[in-house]
Amino acid sequence: MIKPQSSVAAELTEVQLQKLLPELLKTQPFHSKNGSQMQSLVWKFHHLGQDYALKLSKAKSQQAAKFLYREHEFLAVIDHPQIARLVWHGMVNQHYGLITPWLPGVLLHDAHHQLAQFLPNHQARLHCFLNIKAMVEYLHQQHIYHRDLWAKNIIIHQATPYLFDFGWAAWANEPTPFTPPQMRAPDDVKALAVLRQQLGIEN
Repeated sequence: MIKPQSSVAAELTEVQLQKLLPELLKTQPFHSKNGSQMQSLVWKFHHLGQDYALKLSKAKSQQAAKFLYREHEFLAVIDHPQIARLVWHGMVNQHYGLITPWLPGVLLHDAHHQLAQFLPNHQARLHCFLNIKAMVEYLHQQHIYHRDLWAKNIIIHQATPYLFDFGWAAWANEPTPFTPPQMRAPDDVKALAVLRQQLGIEN
């Protein structure tokens, strides 16, 4: 059963979701994401010429729903062409879920060993880094810290970076949130320095 909280974009109506999601959940998820507080499953689906991602909490617990609901709160205020945007959020068969447009391309993490194929020269790599830096600055202007800014949360498409996964994000004015020990980049500024080095950008 689908219980909507809101429909942020008009491209997917609640009636369409009632038909799409039950059938989608019968298929294998595209991949799973693991965190110390929750696990989520991600499906890719196509509708009216557009690809979407459904991210669903694996557990039915209130804690799992709360964790993913928190991600929705950040996505709901973001309006940037290179950052994942919220299309829908709500309950699906007692699991909390989010829908965002599917971001095409390759993970920067996967492209790292063949970077020349996706970012063929220094100018392209510098352009990529400056775009990432601009996205972080935009988020900070919205009082949002991503806190998980590393190569597995950045997609490269046509030499342009796109940012997603706000599962560990935090508001600038909130008390220091829990930071799991395996978290790679809880400090956005330090994370940018690491990404700059990975992209081979000189100081």
